[in-house]
Amino acid sequence: MVENDSSGGTNSIQAADLSNTQRDQIDEVKESLSDFKQQLLDKFGGYIKAINLLAQPLRDDKESDSDDINVAVIVDDSASGCPKRNSTPGCPRLSMT
Repeated sequence: MVENDSSGGTNSIQAADLSNTQRDQIDEVKESLSDFKQQLLDKFGGYIKAINLLAQPLRDDKESDSDDINVAVIVDDSASGCPKRNSTPGCPRLSMT
C-alpha cells in the first residue's frame, strides 16, 4: 500500500517491492523499537510526548550496514522546575542505560 502525504509525495512503499531480507530487517527494527518504547514508557511514563524513528544518514563507507537506529524522543520536562535551557546544576537529564 502506498500512502500519500499532504505534499503529494509518498511516505511508504509497497510491501511487494521489498525482498524477504528487507522485510526481516524491518521486523527486527519494529521489535527493537517496541522494546525500547516499552522500557522508555515504563521508566518515564507521562513525561514522554513522542517517539520517532529517524532516517539513516546516507554514507558512502562500509559502515552503512550498521545495526544502529536513530530515534528522537520528545520529553515534557516542564514539571522538573528547571529552566528551559538545562544549564542549571542539579537539573535531571533523561538517561537510558
